[in-house]
Amino acid sequence: MTIYINIIADIRRQMVHKIQIQLSDIMASERDRLIGYSAAMCIVTIVCLALTGWYADRTHKMIRDMAQHTHSIRIKSHELALEKRRSDALLYQMMPRSVADQLKAFGEVKAEYYHSATVYTSSRSRERSRPSTTIAPPSTPAQGQGRGQGRVLP
Repeated sequence: MTIYINIIADIRRQMVHKIQIQLSDIMASERDRLIGYSAAMCIVTIVCLALTGWYADRTHKMIRDMAQHTHSIRIKSHELALEKRRSDALLYQMMPRSVADQLKAFGEVKAEYYHSATVYTSSRSRERSRPSTTIAPPSTPAQGQGRGQGRVLP
């Protein structure tokens, strides 16, 4: 019976030795995989940190550029408002406010009727520099539109 026990003990030792070798191989391959994964994670972390710095720099530059553009737009808007006030003042000097407002709002002015009016006309020609004594025939406001470059004074 001792022979059987010795044979079983030898088989047991061989099996333990084979299992230990297999476990060592598995441990070595898993250690290599772990080292590979750890190296990959380190590289990914370093790249992410580098990109975070780059993204922060780009974001800061973009916000700074937007602030500069905003400032520029504010200045241009202010200049535009001043120029609009100047052009409106000039327009109001050239024609009555009601006419100018209609032109600005609708792009045209409807003819108005005045019971009597004085029409001032001027000519750039030297031949017509002397005062005209001819009286124009009566007309409705619609008929008078487009005749000459005169200005109707109510």
